[in-house]
Amino acid sequence: MKKWITILLLSLVVTLSGCVNEETNKEELQNHEDVLSLDNAKLEKFVVRSGDITFYTLSDTSKNQHIKFQIESDKPITIFVVPSKNEFDALQNGKEFYYFPELSRQDILSFTGDGVIPPTSYIVIINNGEEDAQVSFKFVSIDTDENALNPIKSSPLQFNEKTQKNVEVANLEVLTTYYEPYPLAFYNVFYELGEPDITFEITNNGDEPITVRLTSEYQGYSNKAITTETIMPGETKEINQTIPLIKDKIKQIKTKTKFSLHYKIEYDDNGEWKTYDEQTVMIDVYPMDTMVWAIKDDEGNEIPMYEYVAVFVTPKDNAIMELLGIAKEYHPERTLAGYQYQGNDLEGWREYTNLQIKAIYDALKYEYGMSYVNTPIAYGKDAVQKVKLPRETLATGSGNCIDGAVLFASAIEALGMHPYIVIVPGHAFVAWDIDGTGRYIEALETTMVGSADFEDALNYGNMELEEYWDALTDDDPWNGQIIDIKECRELGILPME
Repeated sequence: MKKWITILLLSLVVTLSGCVNEETNKEELQNHEDVLSLDNAKLEKFVVRSGDITFYTLSDTSKNQHIKFQIESDKPITIFVVPSKNEFDALQNGKEFYYFPELSRQDILSFTGDGVIPPTSYIVIINNGEEDAQVSFKFVSIDTDENALNPIKSSPLQFNEKTQKNVEVANLEVLTTYYEPYPLAFYNVFYELGEPDITFEITNNGDEPITVRLTSEYQGYSNKAITTETIMPGETKEINQTIPLIKDKIKQIKTKTKFSLHYKIEYDDNGEWKTYDEQTVMIDVYPMDTMVWAIKDDEGNEIPMYEYVAVFVTPKDNAIMELLGIAKEYHPERTLAGYQYQGNDLEGWREYTNLQIKAIYDALKYEYGMSYVNTPIAYGKDAVQKVKLPRETLATGSGNCIDGAVLFASAIEALGMHPYIVIVPGHAFVAWDIDGTGRYIEALETTMVGSADFEDALNYGNMELEEYWDALTDDDPWNGQIIDIKECRELGILPME
């Protein structure tokens, strides 16, 4: 259900369009013997203009340096750490150069590097974007004995006129697919169902088995997903990774943002892991309170995501339990029993069930003072809409059509009954199964809670259901859909909370 973006990785591609500003961009990093952590390191802020390169050199020393640095930018930037001035000159001139893959990243907003490098090394920051980048940089250099720690090994990068490519390593062919946008509201579902964040299709074109190690992460927002596989000669394996997000981190995201999806492909070379490819790409991300109604696949086809609205239906929330406790006082028998009617007649079932929905309706009208706020549903590419959780709608006493449908569906599901959310162009309302058999449903226009009696809202909802019935039951999802919450649960689309 995610957008597919496919990259054929037979080589590592980087584009350098920048230049070096000798007067303003060259700075020396001093050795901070008294600074051992990034928390205490001095923060430097500067601008890397579009197309420019900023670089740093280590202070004069004959010893290897254990460096640690942290970099943040408001625009995607590329960072290379190269082992000498010769390599730096080659980088500038578009020639083959060596760099440290463990300390280098492309198109990142945030990165922390940690490793041992020669004292002749350069830290190079490149802005390939069309806008100037505001960069924040923290650096720690821990002087160490030359023989105490060996520098990490560098790898070559080969340039041509417009692109740069790896020297061919291993007999691997890799097709990498990642997915966007990422609706954080669906995270639990994606993780439980094993929906991949990234897929590696790896072919071994050689004559010997090759062991690969695949690592992916959303930098700063997840733990790493790591998979090790052995690919036999002539074999192709598809390896999916679902990246474990850090819940406390993603809950802090309140607006649309971007994740830096970083992934690395390594292969075992006689007991030593060597980097085959490493990339960082930017992924659109929507916060937990946002419903993504539609996304696009890699062929540009729009895919409706309507059924995922079920994650906002939260029947076990304490606020829903409190609502039902109040609502039962509006029922003639002061009880809400779900599907406990003992008769077989349809009209009896309809009256029995609808009295319970009416009790919820009246509680919202008279006890919560519920009112309607007009916010139409959006459709189309990356169509998104903020959706309140039921507890938020109850706390504010107001909501739009989807907020009301989600609230009623939560209360109905909490009674052990079967709710539906009906999506039609520009609107949403709630419906429910009369007797639990799926044969008969009733509908309610939830936006009328603050302005009409239950009977009027019920009649209007049923009229809407009848009006759109043909569109709701045809083969074109864009005409509308009836979202069966019970069926969603069976598919693994569980409540967000």
